[in-house]
Amino acid sequence: MSMNLQNSNNDLSTSICSCSTSNFEDSLNRIKLLEVEKDKTNLAFQLILAKLDLLTINSTKQNFSANNVYPREQGLCQDQAIIKQLQELNEKMSGNQKQQDEKIKYLELDKLEEEEEIKILKENLEENKNVYENKILKCEQPVNEFLKIKEEFEKLKEENKNIFKEKLELLEKLKDVLEELGNVKLEMRNMEKSWLPLNKKLEISEYLIFSLRLEIKLNKRKYEQEIKGIKDLAEDLEEIKILDKCNFTFSEASHEENENTEELLTNNKQLQLEIEKKDEKILSLEMEVETQKQQDEKIKYLDWDKLEEEEEIKILKENLEALNELFKIRENSEKLKEENEKILKELEENKLKIEK
Repeated sequence: MSMNLQNSNNDLSTSICSCSTSNFEDSLNRIKLLEVEKDKTNLAFQLILAKLDLLTINSTKQNFSANNVYPREQGLCQDQAIIKQLQELNEKMSGNQKQQDEKIKYLELDKLEEEEEIKILKENLEENKNVYENKILKCEQPVNEFLKIKEEFEKLKEENKNIFKEKLELLEKLKDVLEELGNVKLEMRNMEKSWLPLNKKLEISEYLIFSLRLEIKLNKRKYEQEIKGIKDLAEDLEEIKILDKCNFTFSEASHEENENTEELLTNNKQLQLEIEKKDEKILSLEMEVETQKQQDEKIKYLDWDKLEEEEEIKILKENLEALNELFKIRENSEKLKEENEKILKELEENKLKIEK
């Protein structure tokens, strides 16, 4: 922009100088032509004078040599005619010379006026140069500002492109996250459906465990007494065997005791069977307790999964909030883009005005 203004300034100055110099050169050429014509007329006048001198010399020779009067008069007439022609030529030449002198004076005056005009034009040129330089400096300031604003706008444009790319990437991630969320919700619903029967089983098993514990607490003393009685019976049986060996002779007397012992043995067997049944029940209850523990552990794991899913849901919510903020930033960036475009249009209009 500044270069164009400087070139225009130089063109104006050169055109003004060329106009003034052309007028001055025309006047100089005219003066030179008039001087040449003057020289030519002077030469012609000198030739005529030379001819006159020759004629006068010839006439004097003829006057001295010849005694005839008629040719002398004839030569005098010729000389007078030539003198008249010379006088007429001299008058014409003097008139032409006066005109030429007047023309030369006018041309010299024109020359002086043109020289003064050239001086004035040169002074005006220098003043105009200073004015144009100041104008160029003033014009360069908005141009530099425009270039700075243009650079800032390009930077903002690149930032907007990067933000737009990031938003697209985040949108793609959001789509994936939403799909995962949908899958997680379906899994949660399925888990809730599967938890309902497990919770019911848990409640039933807890009730059974509680009732079995009560039964065990209530029947613990009875079982201990029965076990002690069985142990006592076993000891009695051993003693009876020893007595049978020692007192085989008292078989009849001990027959009744044997019957009692058999009854005791049958009772002991029945008690052992009952104890075995109770042990089986206890084992089954312990198995149920272990299964219940496993179920509790599964429930714990499910609770942990639930907590992890809740944390994932929180993270997804945070991502959604971040995406909403990004959408807001995008709207703000679009507004800034529109404002930048308006500023650029105004700057271009100012640039066109400055160029005009």
